[in-house]
Amino acid sequence: MRLSNAQVRDVLNQTEARVVPQDHPVVPQLEQVFGLHTFFLKREGLHVIERGELPSPEGEDPAFLVKVAGWADEAHTNLVPQRAEVAGAVDIGPEIADLPAVDPEGEEQDPLAGHGEVKKRGARRH
Repeated sequence: MRLSNAQVRDVLNQTEARVVPQDHPVVPQLEQVFGLHTFFLKREGLHVIERGELPSPEGEDPAFLVKVAGWADEAHTNLVPQRAEVAGAVDIGPEIADLPAVDPEGEEQDPLAGHGEVKKRGARRH
């Protein structure tokens, strides 16, 4: 799934990762293989975010960091697709947060910005 600016910030606050910019030349190739997603690079490989199928006991909408490709070389320049593997849970807000912001250029207009701020202090870094 593609994430809003606020959701990307939340993921980056909860895990050691770098986001692949949507305008990066490699994104069309990644989307051909893995579908429409916001992609994150970690030292373990390429990750995406997926919503869980069932709400958590706390009534939250779970989201998971899912590893979809591993590094093929020590220099981290080539990726090899793999069977999807859940690498951890992240708080990206309720499912309604998946809707696009009113103006993607104006981050201040995103009413859900910072929705993961409270939990990031207690979240484990993956």
